[in-house]
Parts: sequence; structure tokens; C-alpha cells
Amino acid sequence: MKVLVVDDSALTGSHLAAMFSEFPEIEPLGQVVDGLKAVDKIKRLKPDVVILDVVLPARNGFEILHCVKRENLAPIVMVLTGMPFVEYQESCPEALAVFFFDKYTGFGRVRQTFKQLIEAKLQCVH
Repeated sequence: MKVLVVDDSALTGSHLAAMFSEFPEIEPLGQVVDGLKAVDKIKRLKPDVVILDVVLPARNGFEILHCVKRENLAPIVMVLTGMPFVEYQESCPEALAVFFFDKYTGFGRVRQTFKQLIEAKLQCVH
């Protein structure tokens, strides 16, 4: 499962990298810190999962989500943000995000979601 992180926080990136190391099924594709480069990276790397922050330099997470939807890139999108406002969470399903997590309290839920995604993928293979 290829995973791309789109977040300008080095701390979030290092937490996610540590989490990914727990799952041999995850192939980290790196971290993009600039919203303008995110869509290009998604197109080129074709990740299975994109972990996306809402607040980014140059282009926000919702603009990236809309580009992903419009161009049918369709990876699984997990929004992981320090801005867990209800209005943001409510806009995510319309824009293709499947999951919405609070950056400060949601890492356990992100870990559990990856476990479930990996189990589901393994069940499809067998």
C-alpha cells in the first residue's frame, strides 16, 4: 500500500513515518510540504492513500481534494489536521476524503484505520 503525506509539519511527518514502520505492507512515498506540488506528486506517484492536511502553503487541502476528484485520481484520502472544525469535516466527504482525523488526538485512529485497510486488502487477495 503506497502512502503519500501532504503536510508541512516535520513533526507530523516523523510521527507518521514511525507509524508506517510498524506496517511492512506500507510503502511510504515521502512527504510533500507545498500544496502546489501535491497534485503533481499524486499524479506521478499514484499512491493508494494520501494523508492530507487542510492548512498548507500555496494551496489548501480542500483545493487539493477537489483536484484529485476532478481528475479522477481517486486515492483514499485521510485528512489529518490541527483544524478539526465541524464545517471542515462536513465538507470532506463531498470532496472525496474518506477519513477525517484530528492531528492532536487522532493518531491512534489513523493507526487503526491502516490496520483495517491492510486487513481488507489482504482479504481481497486471498
